[in-house]
Amino acid sequence: MDFKKIILVALLGFGFLADGMPAPPTLREAGGKGMHDIHLSKCAITYVEDKNMLDIQWHIWLDDLAVGLQKFGAADLQLLSDNEAEGADEKLVEYLQTKMSISINGTPFNFSFKKKEASEDLLAVWVHLEVKNVASLKSIKIQNGLLMEVFGDQQNIVHVKGKDGRQGYLIFDSKGQEEEILF
Repeated sequence: MDFKKIILVALLGFGFLADGMPAPPTLREAGGKGMHDIHLSKCAITYVEDKNMLDIQWHIWLDDLAVGLQKFGAADLQLLSDNEAEGADEKLVEYLQTKMSISINGTPFNFSFKKKEASEDLLAVWVHLEVKNVASLKSIKIQNGLLMEVFGDQQNIVHVKGKDGRQGYLIFDSKGQEEEILF
């Protein structure tokens, strides 16, 4: 990156251009429509052996999620806003359950909702889920088709942490929505 680009990036980051003009709107200010070219979610699944559970933390961009929820029939939930719709958490979980499934040691498990919270930049949501009664983790099979019905380039990255620090990374896209890790 040359010096002029560094200066331009720095000026944009401070909210103004060299001639005092305001910076372009953020994704949220622009309504989140057509402002980014990449569609990505990230998910961390951690086996908590002493609690016999999986802890799931899923980071999803709010603008993309709103499109997926609308297509699912749960329009205008206004997640994380002062005007969040009644029953928004239930609709969100219902949607997520249609998009991700988990089998542990060959047995299907359902996840339950713990909470959701805004990301630091307020552009995404962290959804916290859990799977209870996981006595051991020898294998985990994950199906993840989140937002693939909406965006042809959607990618979902999943980082799985198992017993004794064993871990694996999975990338789901339109060509592959199911993977298994053996521990």
